Parts: sequence; structure tokens; C-alpha cells
Amino acid sequence: MRTYGMFIRYNTAAGGTIDWDGDCIKHRKIKFTMGTLSHILHILTGEARGLLAELTAVDEEGVEALPPIEWSRLEDDHSEGRGKDWVLRRILESKARRKSWFTGETADGDKDGDDNPYKASAVRKYARTFEQFRERLWMLMHMVAGQPARSTEILGIRFINTINGGVRNIMAHNRMMCFVTSYHKGYRYKAEGKIIYRYLLREIGELLEGDYGDEDDDDTGDNPADMQAGHGTHVAGMIYARELQQGPAGTAAQREKFRRVSRQWHQLLEFGAEDWGGAGRNGAGAKRRRCPFDADRETARFQRFARLNRVDIRGELRNMMGDSTEFRGQQESVIRAIIRGEGPILQVAGTGGGKSLSFMLPAYCSSEGTTIVIVPLTALREDMHGRCEKNKIDSYVWQSGGSHPVTTIIFVTPESAVTKGFRDFVNRL
Repeated sequence: MRTYGMFIRYNTAAGGTIDWDGDCIKHRKIKFTMGTLSHILHILTGEARGLLAELTAVDEEGVEALPPIEWSRLEDDHSEGRGKDWVLRRILESKARRKSWFTGETADGDKDGDDNPYKASAVRKYARTFEQFRERLWMLMHMVAGQPARSTEILGIRFINTINGGVRNIMAHNRMMCFVTSYHKGYRYKAEGKIIYRYLLREIGELLEGDYGDEDDDDTGDNPADMQAGHGTHVAGMIYARELQQGPAGTAAQREKFRRVSRQWHQLLEFGAEDWGGAGRNGAGAKRRRCPFDADRETARFQRFARLNRVDIRGELRNMMGDSTEFRGQQESVIRAIIRGEGPILQVAGTGGGKSLSFMLPAYCSSEGTTIVIVPLTALREDMHGRCEKNKIDSYVWQSGGSHPVTTIIFVTPESAVTKGFRDFVNRL
């Protein structure tokens, strides 16, 4: 009966519930774009980083104050414990932290003889913060590491070996943190696990990494080196020179395939820009592979320029600035070059010469895409932002902290434009 039921299941298509409209996905009454999903996950990452900074007592400096992770030298070493007592040392370094954590403290910083010197309120607050951090980290691991797993898989993650024989399945491999799941929905019938690797990009891997250290081609045939040894590649991976981190049914070739899938998933969600290049073993000098959605993004970009070229820019200028408004000087020729996608373009004009119209009018004509405007003066930046609001152009003034929405125009100072946070933001546009 079960065999017959499975035959029907695998030969009968389910009813459709998902509909795509460009970049927008619709599921029943729920509708969102991939940009919205990516933005939500980036906000979640920022919240997790803030909570980690609070947990490690570097909330004033931020997580950048933590010892850096040397990704190029990162290895999974069970014997190392470089992060031990980090939080305790940070508490003892600050008089304010000692006062908030310890119940009885003398003027010289020594604690009284109480067996439990910690304040219960501080411990409870730390525990609540830790749970909030774990919730966000779990969601990020679930959503960003690759195709999301089922709850029975994701809830089987262990960061240490258990007394009941459970093996740790969070590890470091090839300059990335990863976790391995083996349970799947057919496990109870087949009693065989499916070893699935999911790799975390550095932005999330550094939240998981607790110490405070070449991708193969898609060829499915046997490797000549394995054939010289008298066996095929599958046998080589299953029997010979197996690594300690591999599960009982996994091979290195399978792990590399899962790693590639995870990296493509990172790019789809606009994460991990620093990991996209350098696919070689040393992490540099290699060109990243094109992903299937790269062509779709290029097509969308070309379609945007095609729509802009069909726009009556003189008519749109009058809609934006008033019926009597006309182009001045070289404004029209510059804007037409911009909407044709030409570049680089250098426009030289005096104060009041209408240079800002070169980016405001294209943004007014099409809300797709993002224009970055580097403004040296804060007052000028605020003035341009106000003019955009007046003309109903979606704009945002870049701030170093908090979440960063993706808008039509982003104003940023030269100092902020060279920061890592802004570079990461630009890489995911």
C-alpha cells in the first residue's frame, strides 16, 4: 500500500501556490520582493551583531573590537580555546561593569567572600540577551546557509559532542563555518541518513565561530588520479584518506558541491560580498562563477535603461519642476547620456548650474535601481535629501549605524563611502 501511495505521490503534481511577478513573489495573501527579504535578513544580521557586542562586553566599541578571525588560516582544532574567560576579563577591566555584575565589591575591586558573587538581575539580563542572540543566529543559519532545512534537521545541530554519542556537526572548513545535517523525512523508513552540508558566509560565520583561526569542477566522472590508484572517485571518497569531519556516508566531492550551492544562495540573498571572489584555495586571484540569477539581474538592468530611453525627459522635467521649466546648458545632453548607460561621464558646472538634476531626473523617471551620490558637505546633503522628498523621489541619507534601506538615491559623505559597512552595502545592491 505504501509503495502504491508513493508511486501516486511521485507521479502527481501538486497544485500551484507560488506566483512570480518580476522580482515579487506571491504566496496566497503574502507578497514580498527578494530585495525585501534580503533587507530583512541584513537587519537581522545587524541585530545579532549588536547583541553579540553586548554579550562580549564590547557594546561601546562594537564587534569590530573582538579579536579578528583569520579566515585564511582558519582550521577546525578541537584543542584550542582562545576565547575562554573573554567576557569575565572585560567585566573586570571596567569599574562600571564590575559594579553592575558583582554584589559585594571593595574599593580596590576585590569581591567579598560570597560563594555566588554575581547579581541575579545581571545574570537574568545576560541570559535574556543570549536567548535573543541565539534566536537571530538560528534564523540566519536557517535562511542564509542554503536551501532552508526542515525543523527536524535544523533542530539537530550540536556545537559539542554529547554524552549520548551525538557528534558535533558545526565545524570550520575551507575558510568558512558550516554545519551538517543528516536527518530527513524518509529516515524512519530507510534508516539511512543523507549528509547535507550548509556553509555560512563570513558575516554570520563570525557570529558562530566561538574562538577569541579550489572548488572542484562540475565533472561527475572519475578523477584520473583516483583511476591510477585502481578505483573510482566515489570509492576514493568513501574509503581512502577520509577526513575526521566527514560523516559516515559523505564524501569530499559531495561536500564541495554543497559548498557551491550555499555560496550561490548567499549571493541570491545579497550576502557575503567578500566571499564571492577568490574561489581558489588561497582565496584570491580567481574569478567567481556566474550564477543562474546573474543573467536575470543583467536583463533587468538592460530593461531599465530601455524604459528610460523611451521616456519623454522634457515632459518629465516639467512634471517634476513645473510647466515652464526648460533644460539649461548641457543638462539635456548629460542626462540623455546617463539614461543610455554611457560612462564614465564628467559634468563640470558652476554653483547653481543644475548638476543635481543629472541624478534626480532619471530617478524621478524610474524608481528602479539605486543611485549613490557622494556629497562632501553635510548641509548640502540634507538640502538635496529635502529636494528629493519634495519631488517624491525615494532617498536616504547614509548613517553608519542601524539598518540601511535600499532606496532610489543614497547620499553619503566621502568618509562614510570608504568604510567597510558601506562597501558591503554597495556590494549587495
